Amino acid sequence: MYLKVFVISLLVIQPFIGFGQERKLEVSIDYSIGHSFRKSDKPSLSDPGPIIAHGINVRLKYMLNEQFGIVSGLGYNQFGESINTSGLTFGPMIDPRIGFVNNTASSEIKHVYTFLSIPLLLNYSIIIAEKSGLDFQLGGAVNYLVGSRSIEKITYRNGTKERNAGNYEFDSKDLNFAGLFGVYYKGKLGARSFFKAGPQAEYFFTSISNTDGHYPYKISINLGIGF
Repeated sequence: MYLKVFVISLLVIQPFIGFGQERKLEVSIDYSIGHSFRKSDKPSLSDPGPIIAHGINVRLKYMLNEQFGIVSGLGYNQFGESINTSGLTFGPMIDPRIGFVNNTASSEIKHVYTFLSIPLLLNYSIIIAEKSGLDFQLGGAVNYLVGSRSIEKITYRNGTKERNAGNYEFDSKDLNFAGLFGVYYKGKLGARSFFKAGPQAEYFFTSISNTDGHYPYKISINLGIGF
């Protein structure tokens, strides 16, 4: 899936590369990997834990002057959380949200949410040098939920393991808004090309659920190449 998204992203940025050579426009493809968490207003028998989440983003940065610019683009990003029911057994019963699982030593459920994202960020170039630079970006993103999956890993007392995966149905709110903050180091590769790397944090201001407060957030490392 991510390979297909990467190939499509390469095709998308081709028209902008030539444009960027004449104007103050930078185009980049970023891959992100990090930990995604969940803040919830609903009481739970166990605190949700993080999952490893991935993302691919095409970013367009237009410089208004030497230091300030505007960043937008399109992204395909994961968020989610994990629930570990180890230690919650009471006789044959596990967490009532899951049901009864007999002879179970542990059970971990991961909920993975996939979004199409459109960011709008203000860029401030802190360091501008001939071969390197440092950018500070702050703003928000519109996120549209395009998929949600549940992955369950069960370990039984006899040592056998089982994995189940499928669509995760909940009372979702498809359109959401999040805040974004990132710092990126840029290193020159050629006359127009560069690589970039840096941390990014994203927090949902709106709940992705209509029935309770469910606010994903993610801390990630972004790696990219640009022109």
